[in-house]
Amino acid sequence: MNFKWLTFVLVYSYSFILISQDVHLDITKNPSQYVLRSWSTEEGMASESTNEILQSDDGYIWIATYAGLHRFDGKDFTVFNTSNSNIPTPTILRLATGINGEIWIGTQHGPAVFNSGNFKVPTGLESTSDMSVEQMMITSTGDLWFSTRSNRLLQYKNEHLEDRTLQFDLTESTVLSMIETENGDIFFGTDDSRLLQYSNDNITDITPEINVNGINDFFYVDKQLYIATGIGLYTWSDQTFKSHPSFSGRAVNSVHVDQNNVIWLGTMNGLFRWNPDNTRLDSLTEDNGMPNNIVRDMLVDKRGNLWVATYRNGIFFLSDGSIVSYSTEEGTSTPIISSVTQIGNNEYLLGNENSVLNLLKDEKISIWTPPIHIPNARLKHLFTDSKKRIWVSTYAGLFVLDGDNSRSFTVNDGFPDNYIRVAFEDSKGHVWVGTKNAGLIRFTSLDEWNTINIEDGLSSNYIMSLEESQDGRIIVGTIGGLNIIDTDGTIEYITIEDGLPASFMFSTFSTENFIWLTSNDGLTGYSKDKIVNFDQEDGLGFDIVYDIIADDFGNLWLPSENSILSINLEELEKAANDSSITLNVKQYDKSYGMKNSHCLGASLSFKDSEGMVWIPTLDGIVSLDPAKINAPIFEPYMIIESISADNNQLDYENETIVPAGTDRLLIDFTAISYVQSDRLQFRYRLDPFDKEWITATRERNGIYTNLPPGSYEFLLQTGVDGKYSDSMLAEEIIIKAAWWQTTWARILMGIAIIALALLVYWLRLRALTSRNIWLETTVSDRTKELEQQKKELNEVIEQLRSVQEQMVQSDKMASLGVLSAGVAHEINNPLNFIQGGVEGLEQTLTHNGHLNNEDYPLLISAIKEGVSRASKIVSSLNEFSHSADDRNEPCEVHHIIENCLTMLQYRIKNEIEVVRHYENDHAMIMANSGKIHQVFLNIITNALQSIDGSGRIKIHTRVGKSQVLIDITDSGQGIKPEDLPKITEPFFSTKEPGKGTGLGLSITYAIITEHHGQLTYSSEWGKGTTARILLPRI
Repeated sequence: MNFKWLTFVLVYSYSFILISQDVHLDITKNPSQYVLRSWSTEEGMASESTNEILQSDDGYIWIATYAGLHRFDGKDFTVFNTSNSNIPTPTILRLATGINGEIWIGTQHGPAVFNSGNFKVPTGLESTSDMSVEQMMITSTGDLWFSTRSNRLLQYKNEHLEDRTLQFDLTESTVLSMIETENGDIFFGTDDSRLLQYSNDNITDITPEINVNGINDFFYVDKQLYIATGIGLYTWSDQTFKSHPSFSGRAVNSVHVDQNNVIWLGTMNGLFRWNPDNTRLDSLTEDNGMPNNIVRDMLVDKRGNLWVATYRNGIFFLSDGSIVSYSTEEGTSTPIISSVTQIGNNEYLLGNENSVLNLLKDEKISIWTPPIHIPNARLKHLFTDSKKRIWVSTYAGLFVLDGDNSRSFTVNDGFPDNYIRVAFEDSKGHVWVGTKNAGLIRFTSLDEWNTINIEDGLSSNYIMSLEESQDGRIIVGTIGGLNIIDTDGTIEYITIEDGLPASFMFSTFSTENFIWLTSNDGLTGYSKDKIVNFDQEDGLGFDIVYDIIADDFGNLWLPSENSILSINLEELEKAANDSSITLNVKQYDKSYGMKNSHCLGASLSFKDSEGMVWIPTLDGIVSLDPAKINAPIFEPYMIIESISADNNQLDYENETIVPAGTDRLLIDFTAISYVQSDRLQFRYRLDPFDKEWITATRERNGIYTNLPPGSYEFLLQTGVDGKYSDSMLAEEIIIKAAWWQTTWARILMGIAIIALALLVYWLRLRALTSRNIWLETTVSDRTKELEQQKKELNEVIEQLRSVQEQMVQSDKMASLGVLSAGVAHEINNPLNFIQGGVEGLEQTLTHNGHLNNEDYPLLISAIKEGVSRASKIVSSLNEFSHSADDRNEPCEVHHIIENCLTMLQYRIKNEIEVVRHYENDHAMIMANSGKIHQVFLNIITNALQSIDGSGRIKIHTRVGKSQVLIDITDSGQGIKPEDLPKITEPFFSTKEPGKGTGLGLSITYAIITEHHGQLTYSSEWGKGTTARILLPRI
């Protein structure tokens, strides 16, 4: 086997294990109380039917099946068959370990050997391909003996195969079993009950006189040969063949005798254990937990666990646990035990949910008949008081068992409630009973009792638990909060409204500092000063905790949803007062001996007179000794399975040499553990490359890319639940350097680089000198060309800008002209109708004498005023539309300004005051009336937009000798000094995106320039802006 495994760290323990085949199973337990784990096709096996099982030196379990050779590491099965390996055939019948650790297989087509990952038919065995192996064995000298199903016996030694069939006179017999003793003698057993002894090349026939219906297996210990036969177990010692009293009359397939002379027998009807101390024969069958009754082979591994290969349901193994379970396999009436109480020395009463009572005495369980009838109803609690009376709490009433003085308390007897949940005795000898509907009932004697319920101050009548604190207070857990009954009878209760995570609780436990509560929200500590809660996120393990009970060693035991938890009380209360302290919680599950890791909800645990803790589960009740409970033996065999460089397998027997230039290094590893294998974790580190440990994924490998050459050490550790052992597996890895990565190569490359750099520098400098001369000449010529091109480009830009402005203005004014003409036409007709109608109405009223009514003249005057205003707006639109015509004509500036103000009246309204100051009556200019309208519209519009809310616009005109001056001043926010020079540039705008094109003032500036005028701006930021226009007068 080309695997490297951990021997250097645990030399002492391994040296013991390798020479011992002791069974580490407590023989005082019933076989059904051992930890049993089974594997079949559902867990990854290729076949349910197994033939033989062995463990190799590196810890792997190997299983021979009809569907290939299986290798098992506790987590995964690796199946070798003809589709994925060079194995001769998938039908594997027998297994043996060679003296060098290689695995020999006996197949349907002869023997073969598995070594270094390959199957091989050794030299000299080629002729056996037509032989089906029945049994095989490797002797201490390395010889291979094997029998075939065609009645042949062969010996393979020093690459030579010899047929021993005739020598042993076996032409009519098939050898079914063979074993080598400590002095080198070999015993052979056949299907026709022959027993042969081979010693120093001499053959002795010691066949018994009786027909034992075949000899199936041997076990040799203390100079005594145990013989498994078709009619029972026999022994051969001192030349005597005799029947063993442990097992007779039934076929035995396999036998093992442990260090205590306890005999384990694999049969067609299950697994049997014979104890010589009490001559007791115990069994494990399909009826009490065994997967399949037909045992094909047995193996005791290096940890003392017993492995069994079955015919129809894969393999299973038995290991010992610190927790002892009692369920139907041990004799309980049902798998659910809701409560337990101690009634004598090593005597316990177990109650199930149907009120059936079982007696557990001296590890034997029987039906216990109470002195009075207990109806078939849910039994919630059993309690033995100081007077040895047994209080049975059921949902059919309370029953006090005391021989002839036994009594029942039900509603028919005047009792407050039939639904009784718990009983408890305080330090004064009073028994308190908790009910489901009536609160508490306190007995001072069986004839005197009183009730305490919500009317007396309890938070709920539904009682879950009862206890007495150190200072004599009664602590009551309910579904509606925590209740504390003081010695004077006053009641205090605490609920979710007071800070508890939940008012519903399962049980309580009081200390000097806290009252601890269990609930669906974890473990809660209550004191006058604080409430602290621990749940799964705080390291508790599970949120749902059903009960809390203290042992005699300062530990708390917490039955939970999926395991039993244990916390040191002192450490817990330190963590309650210091949030920086991490809880150290231990978990106990099936790997410790529980048949079911789920504890029974809403049930109470029990501590007996010996300090044993009893906890109900979903499959029986368990007991544990806090002083002796230990974790399962957890020393996994750490193995490096392969190391590959760029998908090429490397030899790593001594140290791993990685070729130079490797891009990807893959290290596959595992650890073989058959206890807590589902919780096994790995971490690894490649020193000195990795600074921290790396937690491995489920793939169980480490991948490194582009590692620099050098010496490394790969370290591997295993652990459970994040707690890693101190043991480490180390593998030396050396990554070779390529020639270019060596020191001399780097020096030469450094010198070459420097020389090359100097050469490049000289050539570059020479080239730069020549190029500078050429560049100076070229730059001078290009500068002249660029200046000429710049001049021509500027002229083109100016032309394009002028064309653009003309096109924009032309399109805009053309559209506006069409719109204005349409509006004027459509509005003038209605205005004419209104005007004619008003005049006709006025004449009619005058003619009829109604005009004297003071209201009519006002109304008629208002209508006329409206018609007049509308006419002016239409007139202004007509004049504005004249920009579609490029003709210049005499224009009166004041008239144009008024037209623009009329068109903008809807924006001015009452918030903005317009002040006109015309120094002259007329200001005549020669201009395009429409374009001048556009100038004043743009400027006044900008002024209006600059005013936020109310403000003022002042328009001042003055006629000079040759020019008309117009100042338009607003009280708006003004223009920033840095923006003022740019406001007449095309596309410049200070408005938000989407609210202006930036062309208005640019077009305005172009129109005034076109009319040989001037447009200037002055502004003070935050106070306002003045636009000054100068136009030639006529």
